[in-house]
Formats: sequence, C-alpha cells, structure tokens
Amino acid sequence: MALCALRVMEQFDKERLLNLLGALIKVADADLVNNRKSFPCEKEDHELYQTIRDNFQRIYSEADFTCSSLFLSDVQGKSDKFVQMKSKIFNEPTKKQAHRTELLNKLCSLATINEAKEYINVQHNELYNQSLECLEKCRIA
Repeated sequence: MALCALRVMEQFDKERLLNLLGALIKVADADLVNNRKSFPCEKEDHELYQTIRDNFQRIYSEADFTCSSLFLSDVQGKSDKFVQMKSKIFNEPTKKQAHRTELLNKLCSLATINEAKEYINVQHNELYNQSLECLEKCRIA
C-alpha cells in the first residue's frame, strides 16, 4: 500500500493538483481534499492543498466579473449609464456562470493561472496571492 501511495505521489505534480482541485470545486466535492487518504502526501503539503482549495472555492463562488480588474479598467472613465449597462449585461445568469467557469479554468491550470488575476474580484487579490505562495511551497514536482 505504501508503495502504491509513493507511485501516486511521484506522478502527482502541481498541474494535476490544480486540475483535481478545479474538478472537485466544479462538482461541489471540494471537501474530499480533507481526506488524507485521497491525497497521500506530507502533512504540511496537505495543509497547503486545503488552503489553495479554500481560497479557490471562495474566489469561484463569489466571482463577479463587474468586480474584476479587467472590467474595472474597461469601464474606467466611462459614463455611469455605460457602466450600469455593462454591469447589467455581465450580471445575467448565463454570463455570470460563464465567467465563473472561465475563472476556475484559468485558476486551475499552470499555463493560465497568472491570467486569472485579471478575472478575480479585486477584493480577492490577497486570497489569490496566498494561493500562489502555497502552490510554490508544495513539495511536489
């Protein structure tokens, strides 16, 4: 059993961790990260995984494109009427869900995680930065 867990860890890298966290968040099973048997790793790494999961889950659940730096820079200097119109468009349920999905996809890939900062609510910048720090500290390949 220990050999099996070791082999799993040899194949478990940061990209797979991010993909797995994203998949679990999408299907509302992110609490599975709490199960140490599902994540055979050092205790310190497991705590980092949980922090990343908690932060990504909050960023995802509270995602609002109209609170992102991308939106705010786009409407900077525009009239209040224009900002209201744009906000109304992006607050439609289908647009809102599409944004949340795109954001989670960006967060959960090493290739696009840096782009995600433009899509998160500006008030979540600290959570985002903490997640990146935790990912850096993970002792997986």
